[in-house]
Amino acid sequence: MRVEGGRASELRSLPGREPGRAHALVRDAAGTVYVAAQGGLFMAADDCDVLDRVDFDGGTPPPGEPVGVAVADSERIWLLTSSALYAVETRQFLWSELDVELPAPPYSALTARADGRIEVAHSGGAHVVALDALERPRLGEVRAVGRTPRADGAIALGFGESLEIAFEPAEGVRWMWRDATRFRWLPLEGAPARIEFARPGRQSVRVIAFDRALRRSPPVAFEVDVAYPETLEAKTLALLLGMPALAVMGGAVLLAWRRHRSLRATWKSFLGAALFCMVALQLTAAAIPHSKGWPFIGFSMYTRLSFRDSLSYRHEFVGLAPSGSWRPLAPPGGAYGKYENERALQPFIHDADGRRARFLAEWNAAHPNARLLGIADICRRRRMTPDGPVDIPRQVMFVHPEEAARALR
Repeated sequence: MRVEGGRASELRSLPGREPGRAHALVRDAAGTVYVAAQGGLFMAADDCDVLDRVDFDGGTPPPGEPVGVAVADSERIWLLTSSALYAVETRQFLWSELDVELPAPPYSALTARADGRIEVAHSGGAHVVALDALERPRLGEVRAVGRTPRADGAIALGFGESLEIAFEPAEGVRWMWRDATRFRWLPLEGAPARIEFARPGRQSVRVIAFDRALRRSPPVAFEVDVAYPETLEAKTLALLLGMPALAVMGGAVLLAWRRHRSLRATWKSFLGAALFCMVALQLTAAAIPHSKGWPFIGFSMYTRLSFRDSLSYRHEFVGLAPSGSWRPLAPPGGAYGKYENERALQPFIHDADGRRARFLAEWNAAHPNARLLGIADICRRRRMTPDGPVDIPRQVMFVHPEEAARALR
């Protein structure tokens, strides 16, 4: 149920994503509610009337029917199913089975205790577990195989070459990487692991380790500079595209002048040839591998279909005023475009080098009359249904400082 303005209403579920019987729920500091139900793990929020099922990373949920849930910290929850206990990361929804000694299943309930431990109920009684007693994972040696950085710190790669990363395997540790401009962590597999680059130019990647409780190690950064293929080099493009375009326009002008010998006709022929070259260049761009799509747009993002249950999202970077209200902010380096803002928010989401605290301090020093008590990134989400897109509970990607999370309720 959802209570608003003194009135209670029943949360609705989306077709094919019904929760069935709900066993337990918990609310985190930012007001997001997690529900362990017969149909899986679900989310709810105060500003939405939909109880939405979580899509786990990789598409496969933890085995067993969820019967209990508890908050671990601002980025994790503990999830108990009828057969095992799991850690769940609540931004990308990674999950991992915890390596703890438990009595034989089935399990029936999960309770968070005041001392930080959790209590697992089973047929024989209750079992108390301390999940965060171990240290966070530490990275051993992480290096690029057979590559020496240049004087500017970047590793030079040819177009189509991969970056091989060697690391020390450790039991219970999951190695992952991400492009520094993107949010998702991707698995590193193999020995050594290979990172492929689909675009040329200078770019940065991060390598990290997660333990079984999904606590993360400090990231290791690699700067790479992927060479442009010969077909995309400036000189080649100028010869292959520029020279024919100039020849077409020059020929059109010469032909018009010979036929009519008037400035008006010559100018019209020049414009017509220029328009023809623009269309031809768009068609050429559509043939380049990175931009196969509608020829007059050139990028598949504009022609991609949204399938049932797929998600669309929009990030809101906001600041907490002393009055308790949240005001919209522009992330440094962001723009009006959705994708530019998402890239600019990545250092905040992953808190690279204390980016959140540094921004807050710099803002308050530069705006003494508009000071902020905190900052947050709220991801507004919509899910595609047979009847069109539907608003679903938002995700809080980060809040700084942590006590500001209560103002989001």
